[in-house]
Amino acid sequence: MDVSAATAATDLPFRSVGVSTLHGFARAPRINGWIYGKLRAGVRGDVLEIGCGIGNLSRLILADLPDASRAVLTDADADALAVLRAELGPTAAPALVTTWDLRDPPPAAIAARRFDAIVAVNVVEHLPDDLAAVRALAALLRPDGALLLYVPACPRVFGTLDEALGHHRRYTRASLQRLLVAAGLTATSPRYMNRLGLLGWLWQGRVLKRRALAPRLIAAFERIVFLARVLDRVASPLPIGLGLVAQARRRAG
Repeated sequence: MDVSAATAATDLPFRSVGVSTLHGFARAPRINGWIYGKLRAGVRGDVLEIGCGIGNLSRLILADLPDASRAVLTDADADALAVLRAELGPTAAPALVTTWDLRDPPPAAIAARRFDAIVAVNVVEHLPDDLAAVRALAALLRPDGALLLYVPACPRVFGTLDEALGHHRRYTRASLQRLLVAAGLTATSPRYMNRLGLLGWLWQGRVLKRRALAPRLIAAFERIVFLARVLDRVASPLPIGLGLVAQARRRAG
């Protein structure tokens, strides 16, 4: 796939748009590191990553684990997992890498395990029944285990980019909190992040009606991530952002 051709991504079907976007972010370690850094404190013990794609965050998770055999990496797309195995090579070899569509019951190899942390970045917004999905993940947590989420935020910016990526919704802090509590989890207040990126998403998806993020735009944002982080610190009281991060725990006992 030639992900460097910006014009080729304009009218691709969902799966191609998703894969193109993953490849674009594979070249954006600062963006990936920023998102993962918001979740990293909860990554410990036995870890399950949902929707790992081609491994953009998986490499960071594996680097944090003293024993990679305690990691399970899943995605609904077997082709994406093949890319992950090729890209990560020996790093991913000790981990269990397997397909799982979160709309289905977990495969036996996952259902038999319990996890200290489950990482789901840009996953639950793709599912028609997000509550059923979060409940299924909560059931796989050990007592006091953590569900670590990143989801797209601010429903008012929902546009053609979201449609092309297969998003069913964007969240507010309140709606994400309600989802986690309804799933039986104890959640800290979700936090908005990336206010600068929200402006770009609004421009691309609502004004220009784009159906994919051109790789050159991802690369441009990668170069100014430090500005986005500064803006987040300055504007932290504002209840807006491109995404929301949350940590929710399964109640002990």
